[in-house]
Amino acid sequence: MNLKSFLDIKLLGIVGAILVLLSEILPWSSSYSLLEIYVITINVQIENAFLFLFPIVSGILSLIANIIQFTKLKEKVEFYILDIMSLGLLFLFFFEIIPDELIYYLDYIGIYFCISGLLFILINLILRLTSNKKKDVK
Repeated sequence: MNLKSFLDIKLLGIVGAILVLLSEILPWSSSYSLLEIYVITINVQIENAFLFLFPIVSGILSLIANIIQFTKLKEKVEFYILDIMSLGLLFLFFFEIIPDELIYYLDYIGIYFCISGLLFILINLILRLTSNKKKDVK
């Protein structure tokens, strides 16, 4: 069974972006969401505080990219650029914040929503890139 015929791959990006946006308001540590952790951290460590906003910015960029993907515009390069930028922000967030406090984050649901959203966005980007290559070859 072909995965592309079973599931519309355009929906994976939207579901991934929504999951990343939802992860921002779900508990991450001690029943605090990332927005609440940002407000607490901005008073103490201003240089690290903005990293807690990266998932919401990434989710918004990915949602905009997937809305562009649904339009029939010829300029679909913006989809790829915005999706790669949102993935870069998410990876930066994971590599900067998560290693320090991974033990604390695994007990709460926010990290799981963010990781699943990241995987959906990544799979969507890979499937869209490979489907466009096959169309160009024919």
